[in-house]
Formats: sequence, C-alpha cells, structure tokens
Amino acid sequence: MAERVVIIGAGMGGLMSALALSGAGREILLLDRDPPPPEGGPDAAFERWEHRGVGHLRHSHAFLARFLNLIRDRRPALLSELLAAGAREMPFSEMLPDTLREGYRPAPGDGDLSILMTRRTTLEWVARRHVAGLPGVTVQANAFVT
Repeated sequence: MAERVVIIGAGMGGLMSALALSGAGREILLLDRDPPPPEGGPDAAFERWEHRGVGHLRHSHAFLARFLNLIRDRRPALLSELLAAGAREMPFSEMLPDTLREGYRPAPGDGDLSILMTRRTTLEWVARRHVAGLPGVTVQANAFVT
C-alpha cells in the first residue's frame, strides 16, 4: 500500500512540502481553503486570484539563492516553467552597486548567489500547476479543515 499524505494549506509551505514529498509511490492530497487560481496564466492570477491567506500576494518577491539553487538542482522543470512565465534570475554581479561593479572579478561559487525575482502570484501559480501535475498528487480547492 502506498504511503498517504495529507497537507493542509496550498500556499508556498504546502506546495513545497508536496513537491519535496512527491514520488516514491506516495499519494499526496493537498487541501486549499481558497478557490483555485483563475484560468488565463500569470497575469490573470495577479489580477484576479482570491488567495485570502496571503496578505502580500500581489507584491513582487525576490527569492534568495538557496531557493533558486534547490529548484535548479532538484526540480529543473519547475525552474524552466517559472522562467517561461516571466520569473527572472538575477546574478550576483547584477546586484553590485556601480561603485563595485567595475572592479568585480567573478570567484568560484558566485554563480550560486543568484536570486529569483517574480511576482508572488506567478510563483504560486506556476508551482501549483507543476505540483498538481506530479504523479500521485491531488490538489483540492475550497476545502475547509476543522
């Protein structure tokens, strides 16, 4: 019998938990109290998604290098989907102020210091579609848990 997992909440914590636990024959049920994102892509999600549990849903976000490195190394398809949806990698060299940029010489490991910049809605929209498409994962919207 497959291991069965229930995750309550389909925000970033729930989505990333489902992503990490997927595979190995597990059946994962991800419960979300909110309605699913609207059809129409990242722009529609930004304009119309009612995701009550996220107060900063429509803010731009910069996700630190550790997050980018983890999805780059462990979930490259997710990173490709994020970049195709408009997310942008910002390398360390582009974050330097002008006064330091001229003298900058790349060092080993600097490539791992890039950050991922995107709208929060874009990240969640892409991650949700990606996770929902994984074998054994079911996302149930409008699910209230008491």
